[in-house]
Amino acid sequence: MRADGRFPLPEVVCGYGTKAEFDAQRLEAGQWVFWQDRVECILAGQYEKVKPLHVELSPTYLCNFSCPWCSCRTARETWVEDDVFSHPKANAETVMAHDRLDVVLTHLAEHKIGIQWVGGEPTIYPMLYRAATRAQELGLNQCVFTT
Repeated sequence: MRADGRFPLPEVVCGYGTKAEFDAQRLEAGQWVFWQDRVECILAGQYEKVKPLHVELSPTYLCNFSCPWCSCRTARETWVEDDVFSHPKANAETVMAHDRLDVVLTHLAEHKIGIQWVGGEPTIYPMLYRAATRAQELGLNQCVFTT
């Protein structure tokens, strides 16, 4: 609520209204309004300063499932049955090096940007526990999107 008693209307750029109008908004429409620093940037027209609340971070595109709707399906087109790390496409482009991931985590922490671990299947990334522990040490909010 602003000092003048008006409430932000998240689906109206720079729009404000009554409490009843605010309460009638879709809940998922205005999540950004709860982050005062971002609201201030938007109201000041400084859109380039608005940082995301979180990023989707994919440490690997490999997966041990074959979901037909998966957007990462091409990473597993020629699957090897022995084990996921023998996948013919398992290389520096499908599995992120831990040193590189640590650089990304440090950068996200500097800007207070949370992580949604995604993939492929993020839980088969051999260093996920170590990376998530490091992200926790850096104070990052995290969640995992897994199959």
